Amino acid sequence: MAVGAEGFDRAERLRLAAGAAVLFALLGILTATVWHVDGPTALDHTPLGINAHLDRVGPSLFRALVAFGSPGVVAVSAVAVAALASAWRDWFGATLGVLGPGFTAFLTEIVAKPLVDRHKGHGSGLSFPSGHTAAAAALAAVAVLLVYRRRGTRAAVWTGAAASAVPLVVALGVVHLGWHYATDAAGGIALGGGVVLAAAAALSAVWPGRRPATR
Repeated sequence: MAVGAEGFDRAERLRLAAGAAVLFALLGILTATVWHVDGPTALDHTPLGINAHLDRVGPSLFRALVAFGSPGVVAVSAVAVAALASAWRDWFGATLGVLGPGFTAFLTEIVAKPLVDRHKGHGSGLSFPSGHTAAAAALAAVAVLLVYRRRGTRAAVWTGAAASAVPLVVALGVVHLGWHYATDAAGGIALGGGVVLAAAAALSAVWPGRRPATR
């Protein structure tokens, strides 16, 4: 089913805002836990034996997985997603495809990391939230919303199941490689997903035109 340039309707905006609120609440809990903390917290300890099994895989695979959340890959992917939405004549989706990941990167690197001031060990760089997982989560959320706009709820559910694997494997990679703690990765997923949902709701509120509530 073709889509137009309209934003989400009122009921959809409320659902988007509710989803964003849940993710931001999780982000708030994690932020309070790691605020100005250097080193791991109780939430960062993995179950016994998991790392031993992951060590058998080798670091090269994890570096390849982490690349899915790298700035360059995410930027190219965001442009590709926006181009696809434009081909569908979904101008709202194209705007969200660029705005969501871009705003996520800004909030992660310029706002959240300096504010929380969490380091992974003495003298290391700022680590909360993980920029790789935040970017991957934002891109996955955009993909799900675009599919929902074009194909409806059922297709979006299947897309969400597949797309969620991307930020999850990126999170696994940054933790196993020692770049971030688990709380950093979880915070990135919450931030990236929350920003896109909130941006979709807010942008729809000021976007010219409304889609009929048919879903």
